[in-house]
Amino acid sequence: MLSLSQELQCLREQKDALLTAGAQSSAEEKEKLLSAVTSLTAERDQLKMDLQENVEMVSDHVITCQSTYYNTVCFVYECQNNFFHF
Repeated sequence: MLSLSQELQCLREQKDALLTAGAQSSAEEKEKLLSAVTSLTAERDQLKMDLQENVEMVSDHVITCQSTYYNTVCFVYECQNNFFHF
């Protein structure tokens, strides 16, 4: 049978082991979370850049369509004027 002092020493060692394991586990958990945040931040930044490129592309397309529409309207107007002058 263990003496009280030996049992107390054993409990202290177990407590220290658990605290050390908990601290190590906590540090590992923090590292995993930091890695996840870093990864998500990079992904967010890439998505923002992609979105900006898409907005610019659509904007350019709208301008091209407006220009084409304007040219078509001008052409039809010119054709109408030429038709009525004959």
